Amino acid sequence: MQVVAGSYPGVRTAELDELLAETAAYLATDHYDYSMLAARVAVSALHKVTEAKFSEKIARLNAYVHPSTGEKSPKIADNIAAVVVRPHPRCSRAAPAAVALLLPRARSGA
Repeated sequence: MQVVAGSYPGVRTAELDELLAETAAYLATDHYDYSMLAARVAVSALHKVTEAKFSEKIARLNAYVHPSTGEKSPKIADNIAAVVVRPHPRCSRAAPAAVALLLPRARSGA
């Protein structure tokens, strides 16, 4: 109810996410489950404003242009960006196997 009270016509979802996360964090003093809710809402909000691929973010940071001067002002060095944006073919082949190792396996007979 506290989040509904803090809303108004035209409120952005990012503002609602922030209000919900803050409210849940405050309520964590009443019950620990609210801290999990606050964390999940905060992470979800971050996912909404970030690129889907790490390599896309690195490319954007490398192509950054300073807003005042209009000059290229990369936040990531060219050599680092080259490694991330154009990965080695062996890494691409190894990625699915690495993911398979990290995924939990279904227990048989459970």
